[in-house]
Amino acid sequence: EIAKSRNLASEKVKVEKVQDGEEQNLRYNNTLYNKALHQAATAAVAVLRGPSGPVEKAARRLELEFGRGILSSQYSKLSKLLSLTNKLASATRNAVDLTAWMIDSLTLALRMNMVTPAKCTEKFLDRDRKTGDAGFWLSRMLVVQVFDYAAKLANKLPEPDKVKLTGILAELRCPSTCWEKYLCHADADQGAAGEDDMDGEDPEDVERPVPQSKIGAVKEGFNKAIGMLLDLLLELMSGKYYKDCCMLASSEDGLAKALTAAQLGSSDDTEHEEPCALITQMKIIVDKFDNSTKSVGATSAAPAPSLLQSLAKASEADTPEECVERERQWKAVQTERRKFVSFSVPNKISKDCLVNAFRGCGKVFTHKGTLNSSHRLIVASADLLAEAGTDPWLKGTPPSEEWKEICAFAKDISGPEDFVVLFDGRMREIRRVSESWRGDVTRWVPAENWSHSPRSAGCKEGGDRLLHSLPVARTKIQTTKKGSFTVCGEASTYQGTYSGVEYRAVSEMPLVSADTKKKIIAPATTGDLPTPPEDWQDRHGSDVPLFWNESKPIAYWNAIIEEFCAEAVFDLTAGTGALMEASLTAGIAYHGLCSLNKEHMSWVQAVADRAACGMMALEGSTLYSDENAKAVKKHFPHVLESLSNQDDQDEAYQTPLGQNQSQDGFSSDAPGSLRKQAVKDGLVPKARRAFVIWFQENSEVKKGAPKHEFLNEMKHLGAVWQGMTDKQKAPFMARSKDEFMAQRSALAVLGIRMRGSTTSAGGPDEAKDPPAADESGGRVGPFELNGARAPIGGGAYGSVYSCQHPQSGLNVAVKVYRGSDGPADCRHEVEQMKLLMKAVPQQKMMWFPLLVSSGVTGRPWPWMATSLCGPSLATALRNPAAHGKPRTWSVAAQLRSALQTLHDAGILHLDVKPGNVLWCPCTDQVQVCDFGMSENMARLQKASQAPRFLQYVTAAYRPPELWPARVNGDGDCGVRKQLLTAAVDMWAYACVVFEVETGNPFMPKGEAGLRAWCKQWPELWKTRSDLANCPAASHTCCTKVLRAGKWGLFVLVGCAPDPGKRRWPELCLNQK
Repeated sequence: EIAKSRNLASEKVKVEKVQDGEEQNLRYNNTLYNKALHQAATAAVAVLRGPSGPVEKAARRLELEFGRGILSSQYSKLSKLLSLTNKLASATRNAVDLTAWMIDSLTLALRMNMVTPAKCTEKFLDRDRKTGDAGFWLSRMLVVQVFDYAAKLANKLPEPDKVKLTGILAELRCPSTCWEKYLCHADADQGAAGEDDMDGEDPEDVERPVPQSKIGAVKEGFNKAIGMLLDLLLELMSGKYYKDCCMLASSEDGLAKALTAAQLGSSDDTEHEEPCALITQMKIIVDKFDNSTKSVGATSAAPAPSLLQSLAKASEADTPEECVERERQWKAVQTERRKFVSFSVPNKISKDCLVNAFRGCGKVFTHKGTLNSSHRLIVASADLLAEAGTDPWLKGTPPSEEWKEICAFAKDISGPEDFVVLFDGRMREIRRVSESWRGDVTRWVPAENWSHSPRSAGCKEGGDRLLHSLPVARTKIQTTKKGSFTVCGEASTYQGTYSGVEYRAVSEMPLVSADTKKKIIAPATTGDLPTPPEDWQDRHGSDVPLFWNESKPIAYWNAIIEEFCAEAVFDLTAGTGALMEASLTAGIAYHGLCSLNKEHMSWVQAVADRAACGMMALEGSTLYSDENAKAVKKHFPHVLESLSNQDDQDEAYQTPLGQNQSQDGFSSDAPGSLRKQAVKDGLVPKARRAFVIWFQENSEVKKGAPKHEFLNEMKHLGAVWQGMTDKQKAPFMARSKDEFMAQRSALAVLGIRMRGSTTSAGGPDEAKDPPAADESGGRVGPFELNGARAPIGGGAYGSVYSCQHPQSGLNVAVKVYRGSDGPADCRHEVEQMKLLMKAVPQQKMMWFPLLVSSGVTGRPWPWMATSLCGPSLATALRNPAAHGKPRTWSVAAQLRSALQTLHDAGILHLDVKPGNVLWCPCTDQVQVCDFGMSENMARLQKASQAPRFLQYVTAAYRPPELWPARVNGDGDCGVRKQLLTAAVDMWAYACVVFEVETGNPFMPKGEAGLRAWCKQWPELWKTRSDLANCPAASHTCCTKVLRAGKWGLFVLVGCAPDPGKRRWPELCLNQK
């Protein structure tokens, strides 16, 4: 009260020494003026700036909310605070601002229930004089130090991220702003804490809620390391680490020394005191920042154009902000990859260097597993260590000396859960080295890995000889039945023999340019790299494998990881990253040694980042999240496209069975000439029988070999096929079925009907498939099949079943997607349904089924559950006696409103037909379903986006502009996206209304009839005003229109030949 303002203290009340105060009888809370009071008043005058000063404002906020007893009850409280702030003031932080920040921090602590007003004593605020423990003011100074450290971390970021993060740090640092923007919501939700709530527990120990929704919105613009930093700072401000701050403030070391000690303690094997939670969390964040800033950039990470040619190259049209955002997202990809995968380069291949590398490989070294459930694999492959000679594709390069060191290292591995697997790379020299080092150690078990299908003509073939090092006697290891690579009948995992292992396919291998390979391989060899074989250049171009003799595919490593129950992998020969990709897919820790040089490590890191990029967009993978998937799809679409387009198959061989009907129940004779021409032109995919698939994957005869060699191989493998069990044939049968389903779907889009398929009165193909395994068991996902379990609908995509939820009793329609494109089709339709439910007002959703649940990664097939309405119009029109006759006017009015609502939401249906319109006889309600072919208008407007299908709309409802040239004609038969407009749905709508009114389709059946009709329709439409006198050639069509009566003109308006003149027909009361 003495020093309310500078003017009052220095002018109206002049007190220059203690005697002046005593003479004026000045008092504070009835205490006479003394030396201590004079010192407090003098310190207060130094920080006061008048009523609008920062200290006055902070004190006013505190006392208005929690009363004057917090600081004003004892002048020593403010005196201690001012003494501390004056002591800690610096050139960048003056005492005035620091004092105001401290007072606001106390206000925030009271708001967050860190302390009650009654406990704001001098002991709590300053220091416990008995124990010497730091109080609140000193703990807040440690918070200031943490924010200063965060600012230093921000300086490591690119300039745009640095500027953006600096602004967020300023908001978090200000107690008032932090409360208003990030913490106020949590306190409001928590409600007032009554006396009963505080009984028996100290308020400092009460868990304070931190609203993640608000800080989460901020974190979306940064990578994981920055997100963790923001979480830590917000928790600091809310009081989570209060006791840690007090402890650190009381110690002599302080924050910096404690953090340094924690970092040093994790890098050696000596025992150190366990750091507190705050230091541990800061160490993790600092490590992540170091990894992010030291990582290879998006543009410099590419080892060769052939590997990552479109990974992060900025186009000329990209703005600097887009380039920075792409760079930031690329670092996010690398950060996600490092959760599981890391690499290092040993000084040399020696036992001691390998031991040091093993101890420094982080998660893999510290892995603590249990026998028979969680193991660590130590793997080495001799074919991935060196390469030399003029024809390395014919003969491997045995790294004998290096292999001796690897064997010496592997021999001393004695962990209770460690399995060592050494591959000799099909080299006798290496095999002899392995056998000599095996010695008398009984836990080393020899096994074999028989490989087929060498990579190029003349390439050495045969099998790897491998050694398994078992941690205990074989009798103590639980064996499991093998699931793959058992052509020779292997029974269990730890027998160690794998047969039927293909050479790694070229489409799966990351190829490198000659210049890049020379940088990696040449320093360890002499001379230039050999010229690739001619057949290689003809088929794959100038890029080559890093190791010509690499044999083991990713699928093989997947089997090894699964059957050996591996949770961590130490790879002594990282090679080209096949084992790394398998580990990343399985979500286990992996560390690879790049034994060649640092160029090798940079290159294989880029391979790993590319694999991680694809997995971040793959739903169900270990790295998937909605946020990451959207960012990756936005910045690296070409990488995802290249990862999903790895098809390296040859032309189909002839089958030795000589049957027209495949073993999977599909006929390949879909009128033969049209089907063959469609396959030849690339309009539909190839479909192979099960034996052909197996034959291609196991035949050792190269394409172009003499006919007698081909026939002998077919005869030999045909006998092997006949001797295989149904279980062994099942995977190939399933793949054959998927290929025929995909071909049938593509042919149906082109209007070509396959033999054996049935065509409904409405025209669409409705192929019925046998139920899946889960469906036969009476369940699809969480839903149980109703009734006779027969599908209530179906098509080329799969089947629709009536189901019920066992707990809620809700009846739903479950759509099951089959074929190789099932997951993609299911994902697209689910996304369209979600977009529809988001964009369409609630009152208009009555014209569409509601999405209930989905299983995009469901087994054995993806599925989607929607609300159940009733039968389709196609079913009702085929059997009016059972369902009743739909009223034309009602169907026309509701279907038009539904399609217009769909178009207003930016979606084109593109497959309107009676089979995709549901009708409930009881309520006369109409709903539009099946959005499998639907397209977003915004997507079609982008120049870089192409149509998803070659053709849209079922043939009998397809407008003339979408009918391409004949399949065996010239030119591209695919649809142009400029033709995909609302006019397509208008045409199909008019055809559906015509069919509901007359019971017959508007357009004729059969491809030939449809094409002829589309050619005649423009001339006929011109005579629409006088249909009775139409030309003789169009008499049938005119009669059909006239039979529609008052609906005839309605159909003619919707079926205008020119899409630009097509419009929605008007409904009249006389039609009703």
